[in-house]
Amino acid sequence: MTSSLLSPQDVAQRWRVQKAHVYRLVRDGRLECVRLGRYVRFRVDALEEFERRGGTASNGGPHE
Repeated sequence: MTSSLLSPQDVAQRWRVQKAHVYRLVRDGRLECVRLGRYVRFRVDALEEFERRGGTASNGGPHE
């Protein structure tokens, strides 16, 4: 299985939001990320799932 990884800046541009908002979604546990050392990346399929759900958490967190 191969999946592209996007940077926080890529995600911010895709959604037309500030990069800080992307980081906030990660910090709140609403958006799944891949951590590579100090770097944060996002799987395209995980972003598409997040978008399909309308931006709600899938982990049973407080935002669901």
